[in-house]
Amino acid sequence: MTRRKPSPLTHEAHDGALTKVKQKLGEDDFVAAWAEGARLTADEAIAYAARGRGGRRRPTAGCLTAIELEVVRLVGQHLSNPEIA
Repeated sequence: MTRRKPSPLTHEAHDGALTKVKQKLGEDDFVAAWAEGARLTADEAIAYAARGRGGRRRPTAGCLTAIELEVVRLVGQHLSNPEIA
């Protein structure tokens, strides 16, 4: 299978997310968390990402969850399903 080169929007969103996380955690905690994640095997990373994060509650206002709104935003940027995933 041939991998497509990610679109610049993907890189832009990724870089923006990293900047926000670094600001929220602080540089030292970010470096420690990044190193911890880098030590995971592919199977461990998949298991970590797939595990539940608590109940899936509907928002009290509006009709979409924060994740659903993010997917809508990415679709609006004309990203493909694999790019959004």
